[in-house]
Amino acid sequence: MTFIWLLIRNDYSFMGYKIHKKANKNGFTLIELLIVIAIITFISATGVVLSVNYGSTQNLLTAAQDIRATLYAARSEAQSVISQQCKTSAFNGIQVAYCSYSDSKGNSCSSQCASTTLPSYEEDISCGGPTPTLVILQAKTINPQITVTPDNCTQLFQPLGTSVIGSGNIQVTNGSNTQSISVNPNGVIQ
Repeated sequence: MTFIWLLIRNDYSFMGYKIHKKANKNGFTLIELLIVIAIITFISATGVVLSVNYGSTQNLLTAAQDIRATLYAARSEAQSVISQQCKTSAFNGIQVAYCSYSDSKGNSCSSQCASTTLPSYEEDISCGGPTPTLVILQAKTINPQITVTPDNCTQLFQPLGTSVIGSGNIQVTNGSNTQSISVNPNGVIQ
């Protein structure tokens, strides 16, 4: 019982040595708080930077996948000879045109599109001779932060998938990140 009383009193002697009990410490020191705040700030800043980079990378990948899917669709439709739209003239094939951009030589591509609203790119049925009539199959718009630079303003997938007029590379860029899509003369898309 005396031993408990001595513990409560904060000081007691044991075998001739005086022992002081430390007072209870309630709270944190300023240094401890500053260190915790610095760690939280660092983790938050890192998370914000990573999420911004992730978002821009995802925008780029989405745009490149959309263009690639349109090219695959154009090739497939040209192979299946969708010529019902070309009632009085020859079916030239399916064209993919990059309306809102310039080609790698700096030439504007806007004159190659059937749409007057100039989407980012469109897929058209091409009917007729040297100045073909274009029938829009689909028109798509890409995030304005994305830049598309094709080697040629159009790719024309000819009937039965025999060849591509305007083959080359398409560079899809967002800031310093770039995705490249390649269309070879035989219609292979990579």
